Amino acid sequence: MEVNEVSEIVVVMDNVPGGLYKVSSVISSSGLNIESINSYAKDEKTAIFRIVTTDPETAKKRINKAGLALRSLDVNKAVVVKMIDRPGELTKLTEKMYKNHVDIETLYIIGKANGYTEVLLKTQMDHGKLAKMLGG
Repeated sequence: MEVNEVSEIVVVMDNVPGGLYKVSSVISSSGLNIESINSYAKDEKTAIFRIVTTDPETAKKRINKAGLALRSLDVNKAVVVKMIDRPGELTKLTEKMYKNHVDIETLYIIGKANGYTEVLLKTQMDHGKLAKMLGG
């Protein structure tokens, strides 16, 4: 497994129609590309967008200045784990985490190409130690 560090923007805002449109519009009008996104409603009133961009700090500044109904806006460090795209690979990854008592805060697939799956993974573990544990 290959492991690389990445920054993820976490936008928490009022869950209203057009919220994702407004956030993605701010990012694209800044000339930044969204490399991956995970969007979901926490409840009827709260929307959460987890975004990996080409420049997370600039994206954060622009979103913050856009006058959106933000509840919070953070940039978190995470890792991307590149693994072979076949049945059981996610199970192997999560088994390593379980056996080493590592709590997974966030995990989602961000891409698939050329026989590989890339998974974004956020934990409280130091990324260097996490990479060593995962064999990266």
